[in-house]
Amino acid sequence: MQIDFVNHASIVVSAGDVRLISDPWLEGTVFHDGWALTARTVMTFEDFKDITHIWFSHEHPDHFFPDNLKKIPEAYRRRIHVLYQETRDKKVVRFCQKLGFGSVTELRPRTWMQVGEGVQILNCPNDTNWLADSWLCVRSAGQTLLNLNDCGAHGQLEAIKQVVGDVDVLATQFSFAQWVKNTEAVSHRRAHEHHVLDDVKTQIDILKPRYVIPFASFSWFCTEDNFYLNAEKNTIRDVCTFIADNTKSAPIAMYPGDRSAIG
Repeated sequence: MQIDFVNHASIVVSAGDVRLISDPWLEGTVFHDGWALTARTVMTFEDFKDITHIWFSHEHPDHFFPDNLKKIPEAYRRRIHVLYQETRDKKVVRFCQKLGFGSVTELRPRTWMQVGEGVQILNCPNDTNWLADSWLCVRSAGQTLLNLNDCGAHGQLEAIKQVVGDVDVLATQFSFAQWVKNTEAVSHRRAHEHHVLDDVKTQIDILKPRYVIPFASFSWFCTEDNFYLNAEKNTIRDVCTFIADNTKSAPIAMYPGDRSAIG
């Protein structure tokens, strides 16, 4: 299994004849121009010529960004299979169908699906905080990647472990991605970020992955009104040091364009 880091919450998992990208946000600002990517994306929209599947975890624009999806060349969209959790409103499904993606499949929760030769995926909504988010497991040739993105999965970890079994690679959020009180609440934000690291440790303690890829936090608050929120955010160095010092898993710090082969 090969993992390419795209940016923020986006990775490409390659196994067999499958190249599956998660939550592609390659460029531009989201949340009313309030968030921007920390680093420039190496992957281009032309590179979607090699993508076979796109999976979206949820509708937040740093994960499902219509502006970027429209920039994928139409010929490439026709060859890509979109994967998304079952929903009542079907908004994402209908949007992707209208945009001309080759096929769009709603994934039944906790149900393994074959997406390529020797490659299976399993998607499940996060039903402890809010139903909109979801996680994905990819399994191929005896290797398992679990993408928790920013759904946290609090209270579900034991159940997830039962369903997915041994985890080789865990990809999970390492810093807050929302408004956390006003400018004067510095100590509150620091405590919040310590809590995020504690959550990462809990995930590792229960799921016992060999490797951890911290991601889903490679963005910054880019307006005059929200810029102050950047000061207390965990950095990639913070989380990798924490994982190395407090768990038995090995952290993998990835920059846009980096590749890691899991064997």
